[in-house]
Amino acid sequence: MREIKKEEIKNILWGYYTKTILLGIFLVELLSFISFYFSGARIFIFLGLSLIFLVVCLYKLEWGVYVALIELFIGSLGSLFFCQIGGIDLSIRLIFWLILVSSWFFKILIKRKKGFKLFSSPYFGFILLLFIFIFWGFVSGLLNNHSFNNLFFDFNGWLYFALIFPIYEVILKRKNSFKIFFRLLVASSLWLSFKTLTLLFIFSHNFKGIMPFFYEWIRDTGVGEITQMPDTFTRIFFQSHIFVLFSFFLLLFFWNCIREKTKFFNKTNILILFYALIFYSVILLSFSRSFWLGGMAGSILFLVTIYWKYSYKKVISNIGLLLLIGSLSLLLITGITKMPLIGTRAQFNTTDTIKDRAQNITKEAAVSSRWNLLPKLWEDVKKNIITGRGFGATITYISRDPRVLKNNPQGKYTTYAFEWGWLDIWLKLGLLGLMSYLLIILKIITDSLLQKAPTKSSLNTFLILGLIIISVVNFFTPYLNHPLGIGYLIFSLALVDKLN
Repeated sequence: MREIKKEEIKNILWGYYTKTILLGIFLVELLSFISFYFSGARIFIFLGLSLIFLVVCLYKLEWGVYVALIELFIGSLGSLFFCQIGGIDLSIRLIFWLILVSSWFFKILIKRKKGFKLFSSPYFGFILLLFIFIFWGFVSGLLNNHSFNNLFFDFNGWLYFALIFPIYEVILKRKNSFKIFFRLLVASSLWLSFKTLTLLFIFSHNFKGIMPFFYEWIRDTGVGEITQMPDTFTRIFFQSHIFVLFSFFLLLFFWNCIREKTKFFNKTNILILFYALIFYSVILLSFSRSFWLGGMAGSILFLVTIYWKYSYKKVISNIGLLLLIGSLSLLLITGITKMPLIGTRAQFNTTDTIKDRAQNITKEAAVSSRWNLLPKLWEDVKKNIITGRGFGATITYISRDPRVLKNNPQGKYTTYAFEWGWLDIWLKLGLLGLMSYLLIILKIITDSLLQKAPTKSSLNTFLILGLIIISVVNFFTPYLNHPLGIGYLIFSLALVDKLN
């Protein structure tokens, strides 16, 4: 784990380009807020951003890829900007996807530039096999006469896999693509953390004059959820927080890369600890048990990796580091929510609230609904174990979600979107489709482990850790059938291929 030097890490964490990316993200988020509340300007902002992105992609495809990755990292469901044109609801992620794929197609086929890096990749056969089963899922949905609306909206997230072509071109051609990826990931996670902690301060101090504006903006753009818990604690959950979790472990790898040769109190070490503190706090604030479970799995694997590469003494020091960061995170959350400077203060005990959340795995409405869904989903999977039912397949179960009960007091709820991610993939693609997906992940992991070059081991290990974390999270919260998880898989695949 020594291929990244101290100065390179410092530049990734707080260099010129990282600051520039942060400034750009801030301006984009400000524009999103304006677009949301000034509907007259919405379509002009949406079309303006689309046009700028088109020019960027045609000028330099790699810049378009970087912008698309930033949008993926911060945009959750992809609707930071949205509008309706001709009765069709459009999100900025959909437009970015269409422009990026079309620009790649234009440069490769029309201008006849060298391309199709994926075709010569050792992973091409695995990707092609998965694509065949994704296509089968669509055909199966048609053959089973599923509602076309359900079929399309269930299938469209998988179209994000088409970005594997431009992403492969950029990553395999760019010399320092993994450092650029680190910079984009860290900068985006910093912004998400700042946004989350700011919202925590506003809602925990009950600023009634501005709370409704932020709540509606976060909810209606699909960025996340802001929920008042029974003990007055405010839960702030973004789907994109998964990338903050990845960034946290990236910082731990950075720490172990440089700690051997540097004093404790230096700018780089302080930056790493500060970032790790706020990233960990955000994961706690998300109140996502799936993230917590993924984080636990990641921590165990991280410590195993440290033992493998160093010694048990290094493991002990890293356990101490994790405990320190965890303790300081609880203090940070408590300080933000109970800061007596302005407004009212939330009344709760941070540790008890988190402990209650972790222990309450059956009584809560959302958890109860998820457990009610599981036997129904598994029963349907068993009936169609090999071929699946295709995209758009629906299941009816009893939900305890207040939003469902409001419209149907009996709680009957029919949907094609399921919380149990791996079972969702199994039901839609069949057993062979599920196995083809798992085969890609297994191939990436085994190739990374077999990579013997010591100068490449750190990045490979981090990518493996991220894949395992998202695979664990996907058991309970769907990610690998969504652009967020698909996007991570794509650039992990390309980066591992480049290093190998």
